[in-house]
Amino acid sequence: MEYDGKLVTFDKKCVLGEGAAATVFSGKWGTQNVAIKRVQTFRFSVREESTLKQIGHHTNVVDCFGILKDDDFIYVILELCHATVENYCRGEYNGMVPTDLQALYQMADGLHFIHSKNLAHRDISTSNVLIKLTADGGVVMKIADFGVCKSVSENGSLSMSGNGHKGTITFMAPELLKQIMQQTDESDCASNESPGQIRGHISNDIFSLGCVFYRFLTKNGHPFMEPVMDGYDKIKLNILTNKQFLELLSEEQSFSKALITKMIHPEKDKRPQLDDIKKELSPYLQ
Repeated sequence: MEYDGKLVTFDKKCVLGEGAAATVFSGKWGTQNVAIKRVQTFRFSVREESTLKQIGHHTNVVDCFGILKDDDFIYVILELCHATVENYCRGEYNGMVPTDLQALYQMADGLHFIHSKNLAHRDISTSNVLIKLTADGGVVMKIADFGVCKSVSENGSLSMSGNGHKGTITFMAPELLKQIMQQTDESDCASNESPGQIRGHISNDIFSLGCVFYRFLTKNGHPFMEPVMDGYDKIKLNILTNKQFLELLSEEQSFSKALITKMIHPEKDKRPQLDDIKKELSPYLQ
């Protein structure tokens, strides 16, 4: 296969990641090392292709270099990164990471850029924030995976019709979890509310990012998981009841506690916007 005059190849034995809808391989675009995301054609929407083209370049967002198609698959040529934040938290990646402050700011800056395009990400999690070692010896955080991104209105809301609720349950805002539970309860009953009337909001991403912040800082924690709890079975219930556990933050990380608390506020209208989050972090970077 070729894209923009350069040969595209990938090794099917070198799988970087795998999900229900796609597999990501290590590959090359010409002489450049890249990641190749292979998606079955029927699973790749016109909306996803449009979103990838709409986002554009930002230091803290994974670049999309191009899209190829054959009879069976769509191939998305992506910037190659070295690990996910979840790999780091699980001890599966022991390479460089930015300082705590730099990491939080970079994650916020990347998501801010996506929101500036009037898009909600809808699946911010530690698996969708990547770590990249740069050619000059640096390291940056990058927001990835725009498969469920959706356009938002001027007030930040978005329709949940069509593909419904998306995201990772343990990073999902309480208002979304409540809607999922309500829909489940009503699945066998007549409902007066059509799917098109159910709305999401861009602030759902803020809640998710607050959870990512905490997990990154503590390496193995979650703001809604008891430190002594084995597993994640109670996280959903704790999110719904706003039962927070922020005691794993070290004294050096205390600067983040008030910010994370605001980001994971149970009421979406009381969560800060990303420009406010960046302003709050900026003085510590001086």
